Amino acid sequence: MRAMVSLPLKNMPRGRSLIVTLFILAALSPLWWTIGNWYGERLLADGRARIAGLLAVHANLLYTAIQQRLALLNGLKAFADAHVASPAAIDTAEFAAFASVLSSGTTGIRNVVVSPGGITHFVYPAEGNEALIGQDLVNDRRAAVRADVQRAVRSRRVVLSGPYAIRQKGLELVARAAVYKGDTFWGLVSISCDISPVLAA
Repeated sequence: MRAMVSLPLKNMPRGRSLIVTLFILAALSPLWWTIGNWYGERLLADGRARIAGLLAVHANLLYTAIQQRLALLNGLKAFADAHVASPAAIDTAEFAAFASVLSSGTTGIRNVVVSPGGITHFVYPAEGNEALIGQDLVNDRRAAVRADVQRAVRSRRVVLSGPYAIRQKGLELVARAAVYKGDTFWGLVSISCDISPVLAA
């Protein structure tokens, strides 16, 4: 009998300490959960900030590369403006020489185009772009092209189209600008670029 009574008494302190330990664990678990969540959020925020920094660098490089190509369109527009102001028509050989110099040293230029009246007459390089000659951009069968041409004509600003997936593999970006003689629409200039090498770089 004595052994039976002493058994619970011996185990009593151990049982209390177990209950106290469980109570402390239960009381501290929300704290551990909060600390764990805070640490996880902190790691996630640090990772996001690191990735955002890397993306910002790549975005700036891409923006600079595209701006460099758009600057060529401004040069082409200046060429067309000079010919619009003078009575002399654009000479095919003169255009080819100018477009060759304009696009040299810039990768990914697919073609440089001048379209008096919105109809393509001058394309550089001519080889491989023969199908563009005579194309009526103002009345193009593709609704997206017509809409972009109209936007360029109305806004008198550079309008970007694309990027489009093209048959020759790659992504093409087209920049267009309207040319005016005073207040009268004269035509369009455009540059088509393959931006796949830019993205790859």
